[in-house]
Amino acid sequence: MVSRPLPTTFLVWAHRAPDWSAERKEQWKQTVIDFAYLLDRYVDVDADFWHYTEPAMDWTRYGPRAIERAETVLIMSSAAFWDRWDGRNPPEIGAGATREADALHGLFDRDQHAFQQKVIIVVLPGESDRHVPYELSRVQRYKVTSIDPDGIEALLRRLFNVPEYRKCERKLTPWLPAAGGSRAGRGCRGGLGRRRGRGRARPARRGASRRRPGSREPAGR
Repeated sequence: MVSRPLPTTFLVWAHRAPDWSAERKEQWKQTVIDFAYLLDRYVDVDADFWHYTEPAMDWTRYGPRAIERAETVLIMSSAAFWDRWDGRNPPEIGAGATREADALHGLFDRDQHAFQQKVIIVVLPGESDRHVPYELSRVQRYKVTSIDPDGIEALLRRLFNVPEYRKCERKLTPWLPAAGGSRAGRGCRGGLGRRRGRGRARPARRGASRRRPGSREPAGR
């Protein structure tokens, strides 16, 4: 049995917002990392924190190239990232996520269908989708209710293209009897089954005798 290659995906996320406390920043970072480790059990996940210790890492090109390589791009929804998406972030922070957001804008301008197929919005526990820009209403989004296999089941079904409900492949031929029972329709009788050109039988004239076929009339009549 030949196994198919695992789906590849890239995580896009903003590390912090200007008004976040150090505790809030660390909590958000840990949630994203826990999600990445869980998802990486099933698919090939790429994220920036896998590469923090790589020597001579070119961060100016890493994000856009990862977006091009991956089959799907998962945007970790947060107010901080959507500020970068809309260009509202302070210009001295968030260069990496802003660069990745620009690459996604460019993908949309180049090929709207490819953008629709590639990009998925993920709402992690503790976050809300109320900050998602209105123009991204067309993009699929998945709410992760918990960082465990049950919490990401719907997302995994999307990444592997395995629907929860499937149509029946083998169809049955229904038994559809005619009205009036199983014998109806055998001789095309009744209803609209009358043959063309045959009207009602004429009533017998008064006084006319009824003869059996082949009999003769009495003499003198």
